[in-house]
Amino acid sequence: MFWLLLLPFRLVFGVLFGILLLPLIILRGAVKVAAALIFFPVLLALLLVALIVGGIGFWLVMLVPVVPLAVLALLLWAVSRLFARPAWV
Repeated sequence: MFWLLLLPFRLVFGVLFGILLLPLIILRGAVKVAAALIFFPVLLALLLVALIVGGIGFWLVMLVPVVPLAVLALLLWAVSRLFARPAWV
């Protein structure tokens, strides 16, 4: 019964604060959308840079063990070219 007695006050205060707070809620949503529109391209650019750096690092990790073999192959090729007979003979 006490709830029914306070119902008009609750309705008036609910509508009053609802009308006063609605622009603030809309403003909060607009700020969130603006922040998302600003930060989304920045985050995409950072993601692209991170993927490129990660890809370069991955290829370096994959190729570093092959470097001694490549140097050895280059030395063998240079020695074989040095002692090879000329093609016109």
